[in-house]
Amino acid sequence: FAPNVGLAIPEKTLIVVSLARALFVPLFICTTLYPTVKPFHWNWFKHVEMLIFALSNGLCATLSMMYGPQRVSTDKAEQEVAGYTMGFTLVDGIFIGGLLGTLTVSCLGE
Repeated sequence: FAPNVGLAIPEKTLIVVSLARALFVPLFICTTLYPTVKPFHWNWFKHVEMLIFALSNGLCATLSMMYGPQRVSTDKAEQEVAGYTMGFTLVDGIFIGGLLGTLTVSCLGE
């Protein structure tokens, strides 16, 4: 959907945007550890924080899935294998992220 409305990002910029999403990790930790400190105690802040994180995730994942097979040779069979591999690693990343999230919450004592 996003590339159709003009939100396509060039490949090199996509890498920077994807890596910049790591800045959300300390932001989420601060939101969890300091719920009474402004702006973390405002509900609208938490919603906007999650909205930006979710939209950037969808944009980066979609564009990565589009650009990835194009980086392989022009052989359609190799592009197909690259697509399968990317899909598997996406699901694997979601699984590992869920495990790390559970581990983080248990380590923080929540």
